[in-house]
Amino acid sequence: MRMRRTALWYRVVLWVLTVAMAAFILSLSLQPATQSDTLSTSLTHEVLSCFPSYRELPLPQQEAVRLSVNDILRAIAHIAEFTLLGFFLSLLCHSYLPRRWFALSFPIGAVFAVADECVQKFCAPGRAMQFVDLLKDWMGGLLGALFAFLIICLIRRRHKRRRSC
Repeated sequence: MRMRRTALWYRVVLWVLTVAMAAFILSLSLQPATQSDTLSTSLTHEVLSCFPSYRELPLPQQEAVRLSVNDILRAIAHIAEFTLLGFFLSLLCHSYLPRRWFALSFPIGAVFAVADECVQKFCAPGRAMQFVDLLKDWMGGLLGALFAFLIICLIRRRHKRRRSC
């Protein structure tokens, strides 16, 4: 059975996006703790600097605010990167198994999250495997799968309307 060209390109693009997102996540996980912390605190400082009330604070208070906001932004980053991975992975699995895609995509994403935390523990100096981060990763993967599910439902609905006209 020959696959249509558009379906083939769709799969190729999804493979590229999925692998690229996984590589991006692993590249962040391989950073030593000092480098990871420097990156996140500098990004947090850039975000907070957009707010005049933050810039007007004395330096010790800025530091306290930066530390507390940094924890929140790191949690959001964990969820966001795995949401994208879960989304791409879900669409990719759907392209192969339209009826059982979730039974494959979420477990693959969950295993990747465990592997990612293991990489941090064993390959990145100063980093540790944290169960809370694993939960954030799983939640992000689930959110990505849910977004994919919504898009798949919307596309199916649109196709049904076109056929009935």
